[in-house]
Amino acid sequence: MSTKNLIYNRMQLSIAVIGTDKSDATFLGHVAEADWPARWARVKKAIFKGTSCGAYIEPILDCTEGLGVAVGSIVEGVDWGTDTHCLHYPFKESELWAALEKVEAEAHEIWESTHGCDECGEPDEYNGGHIHINPECPSCHGEGVII
Repeated sequence: MSTKNLIYNRMQLSIAVIGTDKSDATFLGHVAEADWPARWARVKKAIFKGTSCGAYIEPILDCTEGLGVAVGSIVEGVDWGTDTHCLHYPFKESELWAALEKVEAEAHEIWESTHGCDECGEPDEYNGGHIHINPECPSCHGEGVII
């Protein structure tokens, strides 16, 4: 995703989360109950589209630790994904983006270690038989392939 698109989607998320206020307001704080479904749908869409890995956000309704959100990402083609990062209310939008940056880094690492093309090298028996991406590969140009 281009930097321009990422910035645009972050702006859309800020608007979805805190209206037109550009401060680092408490995430989804003081949202009227009637506005919750529409606002939540915009947040989910902005996070999915605003991350290169298509991260998800889901509510945490566990009463033992309180309400919050969980963010993470699946990685297509493999049987595992990133860690799930939990944030409990109240938290700041900046804390959400810090968690999403961790998710992006984890998803990128998983992709790099599993999505090499046949020309990248040999399958790694310790990595589920997946091929690591070779950044010098003449076939996929170090991008890997969808599996």
